[in-house]
Amino acid sequence: MTRTLTEIVLNLLLPPAGPLLVALAGLLLSRRYRRLGMTLSALGVAALWVLSLTVVGNSLLRLVEPPPAARGDLAAVEAIVVLGGGVVQDPPEYREPVANSYTLARVRYGAFLARETGIPILVSGGAPSGGVPEAEVMASMLKSDFGIAPRWIENASATTAENAARSFAMLARERKTRIALVTNTWHMPRARRAFEAAGFIVVPAGTGYSSREPARLVDFLPSPTGLFQTRTVLWELLGSLWYAMKQ
Repeated sequence: MTRTLTEIVLNLLLPPAGPLLVALAGLLLSRRYRRLGMTLSALGVAALWVLSLTVVGNSLLRLVEPPPAARGDLAAVEAIVVLGGGVVQDPPEYREPVANSYTLARVRYGAFLARETGIPILVSGGAPSGGVPEAEVMASMLKSDFGIAPRWIENASATTAENAARSFAMLARERKTRIALVTNTWHMPRARRAFEAAGFIVVPAGTGYSSREPARLVDFLPSPTGLFQTRTVLWELLGSLWYAMKQ
């Protein structure tokens, strides 16, 4: 299955499209099977409502988040691998490709760990949609914004599985197979599975933890934030299932 077809299928399964399609199917069925159709429509609307609650999205995020990396966990690490999360190829204000918010957060945390530990960095990420590879943008940012030059640049991968395989090909040559893996917390379960399958010993170093503040009344109302959170977690769970099936 090509990358584009995979994304189309996932977008149809995940909210908001998935629940809306269920509701639409119910409306069509109700012409002939009124009770069944109306029940199906109600379930679709209810699912979309629940999946749009911030309190639900935040709770789902916490389920997949690993514990923060402790200094003791990093003692035997031989390399820090920072995964790209996307690039804005044509920002009008910068006039050159820049990291999106995910990549920026990962690079910043990778730089923090490198300063704390002195461990060298590998940046990984190609250009699946064309343009400048993520790794090249990350390397430039590390140098200009954080004063750190990555030792390795893996700039040909298009998926998390390719991040893992190509990074292993680079680091295994130098016998550096125990890594701190830097990515967003919600991406960590799938990324860790891919990197361990490639041959690495992985110390999860997640960034971008969900809110630990008490839930507010507004968090029990549907919102774009809640929908984004639940969609993100479900996307990663489906991705992890797909990787497991391929192994």
